[in-house]
Amino acid sequence: MNIDDILNKIDPTNLTIAFGRITHISAITLTGTGLDVAVGDIVRIESVQKTYSVLGMVTTLESIYFTIVPFSFIDGFK
Repeated sequence: MNIDDILNKIDPTNLTIAFGRITHISAITLTGTGLDVAVGDIVRIESVQKTYSVLGMVTTLESIYFTIVPFSFIDGFK
């Protein structure tokens, strides 16, 4: 499925803006905390400076942490 198709299906009147924190970055996943998420949720990851932004899907939950698999490359995040 094309990422533009996913974005076009999102109802902008039914969005909740919440912020979490990325605690770990690896080559293919990110670990985060601070959000109430479920496996399969789509999340947006933005750099602090808002220079980089990618979408990803929550794939695992563990205690207060969750793992995100980004839909595109995450080079530039630190």
